[in-house]
Amino acid sequence: MDSRASNEALTWPPLANRLSVSEAKRLLFEAAPLEETISAFRNADGTLTARRNSPNSSLYRKSIFDDFGKVCASIGVVPRWRYQPDVTDYVDGESNDDVYTISWRDLQQLAELFGFPAPSVGRSATSTPPPAKRVPAQLAQEENVLAALSSCGYDPLSIPKAPSGLKSPAKEAARKHVSYSHDVFEKTWKRLRSDGRIKDAD
Repeated sequence: MDSRASNEALTWPPLANRLSVSEAKRLLFEAAPLEETISAFRNADGTLTARRNSPNSSLYRKSIFDDFGKVCASIGVVPRWRYQPDVTDYVDGESNDDVYTISWRDLQQLAELFGFPAPSVGRSATSTPPPAKRVPAQLAQEENVLAALSSCGYDPLSIPKAPSGLKSPAKEAARKHVSYSHDVFEKTWKRLRSDGRIKDAD
């Protein structure tokens, strides 16, 4: 790569007019409507229990976080490498999400495809207020973790105790099911424990 191409790559397009794929995924997920779901899990005695989950956004998780590249391709949105915009070989994955970008117009197109409200063009992702009908972010995180536990076959009110010296299988399953940072997940889990919405099995 020559120095001219390198310099151009670092200055075009203006990052103020683009956002990382990671930010785009977060904003889309926060804009997703809350849907009621029902989870079924097997009890220790072999019987099945069905539970209606609190409204959550888990129905949209796979499309937004796992199939983002395919969804983009379906409507002609092309994620571009932050430092060399002619590189367009984006593949879904955390290692790529912070260094590939889309435009605010692309974000609006994706939001329209899903039927979600979208942030205003040019506004900072961190300053964009949540849609008026959304619950507070912490409550949404809590409901999604509870829904993740149920989806993985665990009763939040009867979590099997972790084997000595090992991590809780239930907690780790829920962690993998949601796409929160380690810090956000741990704080959410702690709140749910404190509120009595997650309890250990007797």
